[in-house]
Amino acid sequence: MRKFGLAVVLVLTLFICGGRGAVAQLVSPPTPIYHGVLGFLPMKGKIDRTTGIASLKVQHARFLLSPTSDGVFPDREPILVALGANNFSLDAGMLKASHGGKVLSYRAPRTGNPTGILSFRIWQIVGAGAAGASKGAYGIRFTLRDLNLALLNTEYPLCLPMAVIVGDDDGFSGVMLTRPAGFKSPHFTIPKDCDTGGGWPWLGR
Repeated sequence: MRKFGLAVVLVLTLFICGGRGAVAQLVSPPTPIYHGVLGFLPMKGKIDRTTGIASLKVQHARFLLSPTSDGVFPDREPILVALGANNFSLDAGMLKASHGGKVLSYRAPRTGNPTGILSFRIWQIVGAGAAGASKGAYGIRFTLRDLNLALLNTEYPLCLPMAVIVGDDDGFSGVMLTRPAGFKSPHFTIPKDCDTGGGWPWLGR
C-alpha cells in the first residue's frame, strides 16, 4: 500500500446520523475484531478559516480485509468513520443496493442540514467469501461534513488518527493534514500517512 503512495487508514465513530443521517446521536460503536487496512490516494478538503469547521471528500480508497475476517455485510452492519476527535456513523441497514447488489451506497437527504457522513459507497473489488459474505478488497468512496479541524487553522502539518469500521472489521492509520497554499487558502490536503506514535486508539473499546 505505501509503495503506491496509499495511506493506511482506520475507521470508527461515536456518533450516528439519525433517521437518514441528518442528526447526530450518541451510540456505542461495535468492537473491531478483524484488523485490515484502508489505503487511499491523496485527499482534498476545505476548511472555514474562522471556525475551523471542514469538509473532506475521499474518492479513491481501498479497504483490504484481514485474512482471518469472516467477511463484511455492509447492508446489515453499522458503518463508522473517524478522523481525530471527529466520529460519525451510519446505522445498520442504511446502505441501499444497486447494480445487482454489487454496489451499496448511502446519500444524506437534501432536506434540512445534514452533517457527518453526506455520502458513502462501497463495492467489492476482488475475492469471494463463504455464506454470503465477501472477502478480499473493497473500493470505498465517502464525503464528510462538519469536521472540527480548528487546530489546522493555527498549525500544520498535523498527524491525526483516522479509522473506518464496517461491523467488526476495521482499518487504521495516522494521516497527515497540511495546507500547501498556507493559512490564507481555505483548502487542505491529506497527501500521505504518518505515525501517530500511539497505536490503535479505538481497539478494546
